[in-house]
Amino acid sequence: MRRSSKGTRRRILRPLDPAKNLTLKLDGVYTVEKSTFQAKLPLAEMEKKPITVKSDGNEFAFKSVKKETDDEGNLSYLIEVEGKLANDMLGIPDYWDVSTDKDKGDDVERGVFTFDQKVKEGSTLKFTGELKVWSESPNVKEMTVSFDSMSKEHKVNWEVPIIKEKK
Repeated sequence: MRRSSKGTRRRILRPLDPAKNLTLKLDGVYTVEKSTFQAKLPLAEMEKKPITVKSDGNEFAFKSVKKETDDEGNLSYLIEVEGKLANDMLGIPDYWDVSTDKDKGDDVERGVFTFDQKVKEGSTLKFTGELKVWSESPNVKEMTVSFDSMSKEHKVNWEVPIIKEKK
């Protein structure tokens, strides 16, 4: 790329080398699919043993929970999560819907899921991470967490030769 005299970038196009064969290759198509994932998390039970939930071919283990208050006095619950995604799944969203036993009516909070580690073992993606949920109530006994979409890979093997036009 070169910069014009006004500082903006412009692309320099060069012709393709006619001596080279070119092929456009597509090996995967990525989609966002609907998810039915939902997990009820009784916090006292989670302290005794992990709560495992299977949904859409994925497996999630909610291992522990701790409360934390930041410097401004904001309370959050930190939930340790690990799991395995189904063979064709690439990822889950960072933002999860969370409702608690203290919510009134249709109140739905947001939780943020942060990955600590992702490891591909064969065709399975294993992960560890933490779900952080902000709350105004220090006495939450149960949370229901969910997300409504996941990223999925569809393997394809598609090739198209790019042939220079003859004049």
